[in-house]
Formats: sequence, structure tokens, C-alpha cells
Amino acid sequence: MKRYQILALLAALVLLVSACGRADSTEGGNGQTDPGQGQQQGDSSVQQTKEAGSILCRTEKATLRLIKKEDGKWLWREDESFPLDQACVQQLLDQVAGLTQLVPLEQPGELKEYDLDEPDLYLTVTQPDGSSVTYYLGNDVESGGNYMYQDGVPEKIYVVPAVWKQLISRSIYDMAVLPQLPQIDAAQVKSMEVTGAEGTVPNVLSAKVEEGTVTWKVTGAVELEKTVHLAETLQTLAVDRCVDYAPSSGAAAVCGLDQPRSVVTVTYTNSVGTESVLTLRLGDACSGGYYVLVNEDTTIYRLPQTTADMLLALAPEKTETQ
Repeated sequence: MKRYQILALLAALVLLVSACGRADSTEGGNGQTDPGQGQQQGDSSVQQTKEAGSILCRTEKATLRLIKKEDGKWLWREDESFPLDQACVQQLLDQVAGLTQLVPLEQPGELKEYDLDEPDLYLTVTQPDGSSVTYYLGNDVESGGNYMYQDGVPEKIYVVPAVWKQLISRSIYDMAVLPQLPQIDAAQVKSMEVTGAEGTVPNVLSAKVEEGTVTWKVTGAVELEKTVHLAETLQTLAVDRCVDYAPSSGAAAVCGLDQPRSVVTVTYTNSVGTESVLTLRLGDACSGGYYVLVNEDTTIYRLPQTTADMLLALAPEKTETQ
């Protein structure tokens, strides 16, 4: 009789262990089920960036729309001829893909506590089939970054890096490919003409290089001390911002470019030994520099303050007799 009782007890134990195993695999597997779901969400974010067909960046003041063509190139929807820097678009997509590394807040409050109930700042990534995901940004975080939640998942609030806000808030002009100005060595300069106020005679400069020392010959009223850093300036010429692409007919006048305060024309020998000409038309001052036109390009750019000051110092000034 004891033998049957022992066998019955063993059978009951086997059934109990089996039941516990099944329960752990379905209900109690927190260490397995949740990571699997997280990985699935992470893979989804990465997939969104690979298959994205359009991007929308919305701020309180503006909306920026970008579209991807069949060849994989991103364009500005409002003007597909705009020289859009592809690296700027990739920066946005990289941030979305990086969401896989973030962990949501524990026990978050209501959306309004993070200024996420009616957000003005957001990024929408749309797939070719029309499906989309929107990422909403809220208040700044004291330690850096912004609160964010994904459309349809308001119970998960994240803190994204501050670069999210910076990238979404950019204007289209912040994403332009800028023209590369020639880096001209003084030995390459054949002549450099600098005009000034109307009615003045242009100053003309030419360079002589002996044993690494540059000496400028000046025709006109230019103090030689103003040419001390000219060679360095010509070697580092660059515009640093697009101000207006395909400007309207009145834009040049607004920027002081219809009657430039100075026109700088550098005739030089290029890297292949032929003659080239660089023309810079400097207009009014703006924040961080001066408005400038480069050669025959109608796009208005900004020339950095230091460079502009160096060139304007060489311009002739109007005298009382002129």
C-alpha cells in the first residue's frame, strides 16, 4: 500500500513541475518576452530609416518637407533643384535609428507634464506605402535633451539627446551644400582688384613671393599694413551659410548687393596652369558677416566677418575731393 502512495505522490510532483514550466514560458517569462518585444521595436526603428520615403520637420514657425527619389537621393519638396546636403538628412535618420539605445522613463506622468500634450516640435518619417511614425518633442531636460514620445505609444516617454531639437529646428538653408571657393596661394595671384564706394578708383594688388616671403605691390591708396594677413585670407576663403536660394528680384537690394560696397576680383593661375577669375560682391553687414554673391551665382551667401573685414579694408575710400 505504501508503494502505491509513494508512486502517486511522485506523479503529482511531476505534474506540478510541468505546470510550473508551462506557466513560466507563458506568463512569468519577463526576462524573455519583454526583451524580444524591445528588439522587435528596435528593429522597426532601424527599418523605418532604411525604407523612409519622406521626412517632415515641424516647428512652431515652419514646416520642412523632404522626399526621396527612386535613385535614393533626398530633395526639398518645395524646390527639387535646391542643393540639399544628403549628410544633413542622414543625421535625422541616424537619430531615429538610435532610439534602440534609449530606455523609457519609469512610471512617467501625464503628457502635459512634459509639454507633450500639444507639442509644436515633431518629426514624421513616412514609408512609401503611406504608413508613418511621428516623434513629438516636449520640454527641455535640465541635464540636457528633450522629452519625447512616439505617436500611438503615449505611455512610453523618452529623453532624447539635445541634437534632436537642433536638427528638427534647422531651416532648409542650414542644409544647403555650399560652394567651395578656391584656396588661392599668393604665388598664384596675377592681380587683385578691389572696388569701393561709387566714384572711387579701384585698388589693384599683385604679389611677389621670394623665399617664402610675400610682398604686395599696391596701385592705389592702400596702407601696406592692411595686407599683412591677405595671403592667409586668400588661402582660407569660404562662405559659411546660404542666406537665400533663387532669391526674388528685390532680395539683392535688401541685402545691399544691387550696389555692392565692394567688388573683389582675383585673377589667378589655377592648379592646372590656366587662368581663372574669382569675383566676390560684398553687400551689407549681417549677423556673423556680410552678404555676398560669388561669381555669376545668384544665390546669396554669408561671408564670415573676419574674411569680409580683411577684404573691405583694401577697398578705396571716398575722399572729400571725389
